[in-house]
Amino acid sequence: MARQRDAYEKRMSRDLDAVSSQARDKNADRGVNPLKLSSLIGLRNEKAKAEIAIAACRNSGKIFPHTLLYGIGGTGKTAFARAIGDELKYYWVEVEGVVFQRRETLVECLRDYTAAAAKQGHPLLLFIDEIHRLPAKIQEVLYIPMTEWKITSPEGDILLRPFTLFAATTRFDMLDANSFITRFPNQWEIDRYELGEITEIVAAAFRKMQLGFNFDVTTAVAKRCLGIPRIAMNLAEKIQMTVLALGGTEVTLAEVGKTFQLEEIDEMGLFPVHRGYLKILAESMVNGAHVPIGAAPIAAKMGQPEDVIKGAVEPILLQLSLVSPTPRGRILTERGRDYLTRTTRPI
Repeated sequence: MARQRDAYEKRMSRDLDAVSSQARDKNADRGVNPLKLSSLIGLRNEKAKAEIAIAACRNSGKIFPHTLLYGIGGTGKTAFARAIGDELKYYWVEVEGVVFQRRETLVECLRDYTAAAAKQGHPLLLFIDEIHRLPAKIQEVLYIPMTEWKITSPEGDILLRPFTLFAATTRFDMLDANSFITRFPNQWEIDRYELGEITEIVAAAFRKMQLGFNFDVTTAVAKRCLGIPRIAMNLAEKIQMTVLALGGTEVTLAEVGKTFQLEEIDEMGLFPVHRGYLKILAESMVNGAHVPIGAAPIAAKMGQPEDVIKGAVEPILLQLSLVSPTPRGRILTERGRDYLTRTTRPI
């Protein structure tokens, strides 16, 4: 028994060290460069709702409501949550959902972080990224703390200071719709950005890089970003490398086109991984007719985790109407077949 207890305590210590180290790193620059909602490009409707809630919290002294942010990856969910926390001067802790695989780890973290926030004189804003990676039994651990500010245990209740939970996910479908999701008063979908917003993000990136550019350049880049800010930032960095390699200081359509060609990004903004997915659907045939195929076999054929396929690749193809969902899986649409039969080249 003593040996088992020692092993358990060592395991718990490692888990807590991993969580604490990650959270400490994320929280190191708190207050140094505070984010403002007004500084975020896009998210007009979400920012408007957040501003109302922030004003209500300031006027009433109430804690900001628990908030679930969901949607495709790379759309600024973390930055949005951070800006809200900074506006309210909350104590920010950011962790990945995959870290919490045991009830005890989550309980200890809730207790420790709410206490740490109280020492600093601020409420806690706990941001759990990719919260769908929490096992269902671990999600249940949050039910009572989220509403009653306490943790129940055989030894008695552990009281907590009121806190705000921000949860982000690319897999809304993996969360319990009846018990878990309903505990978030705010359930905000973060969708892809409009072309003008992505153009603005690309321009801001080039300015920060001290590169010259014109409107045609930023528009050409924005059109290949699929409405996703993270792709815009990544492409801007790749284009910067192309410009610097050629000894230039200004971005032209030539450098943009060369970057697209090297990265194999086509005129729709699709990457090789998207085209690979579509080709698998095109080859899924029985007696000359296309048949649906599920995400698991698609992921296996592509050598990708199913979570990546369902969380990052499929949503774009579904939104572009290249793929259609069916009860038995995904199937290529007529538009998808047309896409594969025509030649798509970088500019």
